[in-house]
Amino acid sequence: MAITSEILSYFLRYKDGKEEKELLRDHIQGALNHVERIENKRIGRFVLKNLGVSNFGQLLRYSIILHDAGKAFFQSEKHIRHEDNVEYLSFSGHEFFSALIAECFVDEKIRQTYDFSYSSVVFAVLYHHHAMNFEARKKAINSVAKIVESGINTTHLEELKRTLSEFLDRDDRGILAKFMDRLPNKFTRNAVEVVQDKLFKRLVQNPQYVRLKKLSYALLDALIACDYLAAQKREAGRSAFFDAVKDFYDAWLI
Repeated sequence: MAITSEILSYFLRYKDGKEEKELLRDHIQGALNHVERIENKRIGRFVLKNLGVSNFGQLLRYSIILHDAGKAFFQSEKHIRHEDNVEYLSFSGHEFFSALIAECFVDEKIRQTYDFSYSSVVFAVLYHHHAMNFEARKKAINSVAKIVESGINTTHLEELKRTLSEFLDRDDRGILAKFMDRLPNKFTRNAVEVVQDKLFKRLVQNPQYVRLKKLSYALLDALIACDYLAAQKREAGRSAFFDAVKDFYDAWLI
């Protein structure tokens, strides 16, 4: 059973029935609001000068648009968790699904442009909630496999396409349309392992990709900052991690 016809990025239900929620499209827009004219900000200038990458703003926008796309498959009561006096919608493992969607999108961008900098988007999406330990993260694939084996909820597939399309131009909407209908068939344990192994071999093991590795880390940091700042409006209070994110944002993104 779907909780709502639109895709939620956040959902909390109190014992008295009161609910707090945020739509995915609103969260994406909130994060995008933090990256206007990013090419002129310190991080944009740094990436251009030191890595020769002129489209950092575009890469960050793609990362923001796609980073929570996997939440579309966690929109049912079976993903509701209970803690103290509240119920909340758990999106644990969504980053793997988001990364698979990003991989489909990025593969087409690379095919069209021969620009491998787009693969940094997949890296940022996959690791935006977790430490960048490739070997340790492989263990988390087991939990994703259980989700896949229990059946993927495709109720919100069309809504996901509409939501993502709102933030893409005409050409990119065409890329999205090419693979969205076939998307559920791509959600397999093997697919997750392939994506992660590809990133590991390209960014860690291959010395020829040092520039891409540096770009991926910069993109990940920027994505985390925009993601957490956009989410802060719905969170009560402040945390040490939020303060660190805000310091990074103030130093590099304004």
